[in-house]
Amino acid sequence: MKNGFSLIELMMAILVLSIVISLGAPSFSGSIQNNRIKSQSNAMNGAISFVRTEAVKRNSSVSMCASSNQSSCTGNWEQGWIIFDDPDGSGSLTGGETILKIGETLAGENTLRLTGSSTSSITFDNQGRTTSSSTFTFCDDREEAKAIGIVINVSGQTRRAVDEDGNNIVNGHNGDIACP
Repeated sequence: MKNGFSLIELMMAILVLSIVISLGAPSFSGSIQNNRIKSQSNAMNGAISFVRTEAVKRNSSVSMCASSNQSSCTGNWEQGWIIFDDPDGSGSLTGGETILKIGETLAGENTLRLTGSSTSSITFDNQGRTTSSSTFTFCDDREEAKAIGIVINVSGQTRRAVDEDGNNIVNGHNGDIACP
């Protein structure tokens, strides 16, 4: 009676293990991407709630804008964003405003777009309202990616974008939203 494995048995075990790992890796990668984009959309939803709450608390307009350098309203949303007090309600830093919070660059080559009356900023007034409905849309780099959307109505309330018309595409404030 022998103890241990022969070289052939060890090689077969390694072969079986590598096949199992290669089959499981793509689905694990998809799970990581799904969790990343959901986490990013949850963080944005929290940031939107912060903007609205600050506007009511300060009894003044507070804005959020895309920012590539985290100190001015420039660039794309996936490069980062800033939240600032905005007494004139312009949606941009014109001097004298205080930056309240900074959002970092999105990880994983994900994209983030804002649609509505403005694509570069959103402003809440002292009552927690916005001037128009808007939708933040998150996408990742997968071909089969489906958009994740956060819809903001004029009263300032947010909700997750859902498929309202049964066509398997989520709806924002102005119809279907999809990844490019």
